[in-house]
Amino acid sequence: MVRWLGILFGTLRSSVRTHRDLALENLALRQQLAVWKASLVEFLTRLERVVKPSPDTPNKLMLIGHSFGASVVFNALGQVLMVRFLLDAEKLASNSETPAHSQSKPGLVSGYGDLVVLVNPAIEATRIVPFFSSLNEYTRKQTDLFSIAQPARLVILSSEGDWATRITFPAARVFSTLLEQYDNNKPLPMPYVKPLVLKQRYLARQTMANVPEIQTHLPLRESTPGAWNGKCASVESNWLRTAIDERKAGQRKEHQPETGAGWTKVFSGSTIVLTHKGLTTPSNPLWIMAVGTELIPDHTGITNPVLICLFNELLGDPKVVNPEGRRHERYLRNK
Repeated sequence: MVRWLGILFGTLRSSVRTHRDLALENLALRQQLAVWKASLVEFLTRLERVVKPSPDTPNKLMLIGHSFGASVVFNALGQVLMVRFLLDAEKLASNSETPAHSQSKPGLVSGYGDLVVLVNPAIEATRIVPFFSSLNEYTRKQTDLFSIAQPARLVILSSEGDWATRITFPAARVFSTLLEQYDNNKPLPMPYVKPLVLKQRYLARQTMANVPEIQTHLPLRESTPGAWNGKCASVESNWLRTAIDERKAGQRKEHQPETGAGWTKVFSGSTIVLTHKGLTTPSNPLWIMAVGTELIPDHTGITNPVLICLFNELLGDPKVVNPEGRRHERYLRNK
């Protein structure tokens, strides 16, 4: 039997909040994070061991962090995610034996559990750039490094109606970063286009989901607002592979390079439209995107149940994904 566990760290409260409220919350959180971090890391590590005792278990584990709850999650798991991403990407890229971690799966990149989602995170963009840059550096050298069935492992969402992270956060960061010194702007590697150059001060003043230049997908929307019937449709196990294959067929027809990047998927039942921007490789495990207000209206309106249907689709089915990963590993070794 497949067991499914989701955990939410967040703030569910009135959306009428002043700039002072947000600033005080930020200060209080930063003071408490050092105290919470060690205990939370231990709890989450033990939780993963219980839910996913081995990498090939069919059990699913998803962690969602909202607002400052996203800060709590990212502070606790950011290093774990980065280490696992790099170990698995290096294993895929190398022809020799390389170190692994407890959740390593053949031919795939793993994160924490099956999926970590950060919704309207109040975290500066400079902290996600190392993830974005490192994964793109690997795929710049080898664009087919990630399996066509590679699920998302870290998804970062920002509501287009979230004034707290889109307006208040940057305004507050102007003053806190005014006297800070930043390194020279380092180009960010990209797999298909020339390196991306962004000012470090600009990244320090924006939240990680609100920098259009590093968003991997177009804004998440409903194709027919209000059409959801209230039930999650059966999960399409091969939806990502199908979407990429259809995109490749379209590129072939147009005599374009068959990368699969720029795919589109409309999820039946939820009617959510998900479109890859084509800047990163099509199955990169890091997803960053804005979200239409019909799905997440503002900073605190994150309880739309249709999103759970989407997250369930994104989790991936281990019975399908793991064998695809093994096939991809054989493909890489035989190239």
